[in-house]
Amino acid sequence: MGNACSKALRAVFRLPLGFMRSGLAVMRTLRTRLWPGPVGQLGQADEEDQKKVQESFISKPTDYDCVIRMMSLAEFAKEKRIWLLRSVSSDFNPEDCQDVRIISVVGLFNKGKTFLLNKLFGLNLPSGKTQVTQGLSCVYLKERRMLLIDSPGVQSTVSYKSDSIDRVVDAQSTEAFLFELVSQLSDHIMFVVNDFTSFEQKYVQMFEQKEQFSHKAARELIVVHNLASTQDPQEAEGLFHKQITSRYDGVESHLGKLFYTARRNPPVHHFAICKEGSAAGDTFNHSNIRLLLEHLEHAKKLPEKVVLKELVRSKVDDLLPRFLLMGCDDTGGRNLEYHQYHEQEASSAEKHFEDFPSHRKIGYFHVTCDKLDVKTEGVISDLGEVISYDKSFSPEPMIFDQKTSEYLTRTILFECPGVRPEGVRWDQQGEGLTIRIEKSKLIDEGSVTAVSSLRQQSGVYEKNFRFMDGPFEVSEDQCALEFGMLTIKLKKCVINKRGGLQSIHESRVEAVSYMPTSSLPSEAEGLCRAHNVSDAHPCVRTSGGNASEGFFKVSSDTAATADSAILTPASA
Repeated sequence: MGNACSKALRAVFRLPLGFMRSGLAVMRTLRTRLWPGPVGQLGQADEEDQKKVQESFISKPTDYDCVIRMMSLAEFAKEKRIWLLRSVSSDFNPEDCQDVRIISVVGLFNKGKTFLLNKLFGLNLPSGKTQVTQGLSCVYLKERRMLLIDSPGVQSTVSYKSDSIDRVVDAQSTEAFLFELVSQLSDHIMFVVNDFTSFEQKYVQMFEQKEQFSHKAARELIVVHNLASTQDPQEAEGLFHKQITSRYDGVESHLGKLFYTARRNPPVHHFAICKEGSAAGDTFNHSNIRLLLEHLEHAKKLPEKVVLKELVRSKVDDLLPRFLLMGCDDTGGRNLEYHQYHEQEASSAEKHFEDFPSHRKIGYFHVTCDKLDVKTEGVISDLGEVISYDKSFSPEPMIFDQKTSEYLTRTILFECPGVRPEGVRWDQQGEGLTIRIEKSKLIDEGSVTAVSSLRQQSGVYEKNFRFMDGPFEVSEDQCALEFGMLTIKLKKCVINKRGGLQSIHESRVEAVSYMPTSSLPSEAEGLCRAHNVSDAHPCVRTSGGNASEGFFKVSSDTAATADSAILTPASA
């Protein structure tokens, strides 16, 4: 009996701290195992019994603490609001200031993003092929000072019940919007893949390019390879070598296998985990999960004081012009505001959504704009593919220089057919030149019946150009809008101008400026060179015959008095 008791107790104390929530379940399991019948039967406790004990701790599912309910970019354009939900059993309030690091998990659909969070932090979030993460779902880990963001998978199934073309394109636009939002919210990003194909490589490269052009400190991307079907350790090492170590220049970790850092800008860390319970999983999973946790815990990025609802509002407000056409009133403009939701004013059915029964509405982000429209629109190609095109007006400028002996001419060209001359404006301030081009729709889509797809672009294009090698001046007489080509020409003089005070004095004819630094008018250089000096007022112009030509107004407050002398021509 002592042997059976020791095995049962070891099974309990081997459990992670995150599983020590159900003390009653532990006592029930021990009671059924230690006193089920004859004492001889107690010696049959084995690994299977230990798994049953552990399963009793994680039977209760984990709820997301809060959800940013962004389901569709097209729906947001119609409703103009994004809901913020909070779990009824959570202590985390996204409206309060929290000292956290934000860690996001992204990847394609059904690649194991939620499974990775469960494995890393001992959670029991709903996962599997039938479970789809809605919006951006957040889990708050108070002890670790972490806020985990679980994102919906890219390329998930789209409904074809109605508006099939628009649904597909809307799904693509929404995925791009959420991916951009997550990358801007997060301090660390984990990208989960199975087989590391060129499609996943493209997303990693997109993140690298965003970091290179970002003004913030570069973040290191973590790529987790979920080798869910790999059971053999040698097969796992061979697959990791084929997809990672032989494809990227980098260094293998001395702390464990299937851990590789690629020399990229910024560096990219590759971890791999294998099928749980297999020989490969027993060999690599425990050490790599521990290394991944240590990497997240000891990263250079320290926790910051964050108000989640303010952070989300700021980032969404910056992204809206990139994904939506904003038809706003000139007086009010566009603004994204957060409004609290008052439950006492709503019925019980309005307090939550059907797909989030355990979450309550606490607020929403609302955009103050007359009209919102998604920039991308779907059409059918000649091959029968659903493709999207950007219906916003965004011409690409072409800039080149032409130099002569006197001027450097910089030309800015735009291809903008359909633009009228009154739709072109520019504003030059200092080194900056802001060009604004407005293009109206050629066809009123609401008053006609389309026989084929109407691919027309419209809207307002505005961009500020800063040329550090200036100063340039707009040559208005050379600017033109002809045959759908807008030409803006800037000029800069390249002639070197030299001079000095001596040349200024020598260029003066007949009259000499009053020099306030002299104690007497006769001390001026011009007066010293004069042959004859008279006592006339310096404001009197003299002719060759000593006759006054009249007075002119003196602008200086320190002008000489009427008794001052003036230089007269040598022939006087």
